[in-house]
Amino acid sequence: MSGILEPMSINPKAVDSGLSDEHVAWHLERRASKFLGVGNYPPDLNQVGVRCRDASVAADVAVFKHFGFAVEASEVARYAEAAKDVCHDYFYGDYLNDEPQASMQRKAADNEDLSWFEMYRLGLLFAFLSKDEDRLQSMVEWIEPWLPFDESSYLLTPQDNDYH
Repeated sequence: MSGILEPMSINPKAVDSGLSDEHVAWHLERRASKFLGVGNYPPDLNQVGVRCRDASVAADVAVFKHFGFAVEASEVARYAEAAKDVCHDYFYGDYLNDEPQASMQRKAADNEDLSWFEMYRLGLLFAFLSKDEDRLQSMVEWIEPWLPFDESSYLLTPQDNDYH
């Protein structure tokens, strides 16, 4: 895991952000304790939400490493490996056969509730970081030009995104 995950030449810690290696370690430990991974999701939890949380935890680990905080490359690799499976499962998992996920995540042009962009973006990233061409290919095959617009967590309108 070199190159993309090497710390930046600027030092984000030099900016008065209040973040220290200790604070980042505490944050990651707290977040990581909630990482469950594919096959470990209790049925009473929101099945979409737990997958999104797992991918978000893995993204945090990679981002903090990239910004030069004390995160081991092996941790980034471990989370990226698990998260690529989480993201793949988000789109292809058996949980999609059960309600309410089956309705919410139904891949159809008229499904305005379909939430896909954030997990798709992360799935591509983690498959790339893990050098898993099969997962990358399956993610690429999932996308369709007719998919409904997804604001993701950015809360931008289609017009906002057209502007940027």
